[in-house]
Amino acid sequence: MPKQPLVTIITPSFNQSNYIGATIASVLEQSYANIEYFIIDGGSTDHTVDILKACDDPRVWWVSEPDNGQSDAINKGLRLASGKYVSYLNSDDLLLPNAVQFIVDYFERHPETALVYSDCAFIDTEGVEIKILQATSFNVSDMIIGMQTILQPGTFWRRTLTERIGLMDETLHYTMDADYWLRVALAGYHLQYVPGTRSAFRLHSASKTVSQSAGFWKDWRVMLDKSYGAQSIPETITGLKEVAYQRLEWYDLKNDWANGIQDRHALRPFLTSGMLSRRIIARLMWVESFTGIPLLRWASALSMRIRGVKIIG
Repeated sequence: MPKQPLVTIITPSFNQSNYIGATIASVLEQSYANIEYFIIDGGSTDHTVDILKACDDPRVWWVSEPDNGQSDAINKGLRLASGKYVSYLNSDDLLLPNAVQFIVDYFERHPETALVYSDCAFIDTEGVEIKILQATSFNVSDMIIGMQTILQPGTFWRRTLTERIGLMDETLHYTMDADYWLRVALAGYHLQYVPGTRSAFRLHSASKTVSQSAGFWKDWRVMLDKSYGAQSIPETITGLKEVAYQRLEWYDLKNDWANGIQDRHALRPFLTSGMLSRRIIARLMWVESFTGIPLLRWASALSMRIRGVKIIG
């Protein structure tokens, strides 16, 4: 029987002692055994190091030292990686049982595929499932305008990709994953959505996705500037530049609005152009600016309720 290919999993970590134990267990308890697991901690001051010291598994290698953030930590792991397939798993997320076996089997059957991503469960602080979020089939045009759904937990790629396109962009602290997926696509590689839930994303008040959304859109602008500043980009995305940047302007405007900066002049273009849902929200904001009623906050809360998303803790 041929030896199973080695899989590298990297966990960047900083002060997540409440959750990292479950993250580690979700990797080490996989049915697929041929894993090397690098935990790159940024010098945590909570009990993370105690948890790491207690890891008694030869597949685990860890370090705890100051770094320059999540992208730097992931890159440290990528430089160490020797697996045929690679993934990173944040220190508050989980891999679901048999996820690695499924992914390896898929890659081995589909040599044309460079990167695989799946659906993802949203869980609360106690690990209770809130809902399943489905990804979407890859389309580079959707990616450039921020409408592509690739769920980072459970995404794996061939290590040869990293050898060819390089490491994560360490200037990005929020969209390093989206930037990487876009770079993979623009380099001509095949990204494959394979339906099925193989990971869990933990929603809690301290997670960057929840607490620092403004930083995400600042990073997205850097990503767009870099992509459109490239010497050669596909014609499929060249014509989407205005749409892509307009989406950024919209999220900047909403973020300012939520922080009490209500600029009616900046809001005007969105009242009559763009997607219907955006026009509706823009008109709610317009009314709010005269009445003082927090319609944007109410609409956002209603939207999250409809989608089944809630923040606990």
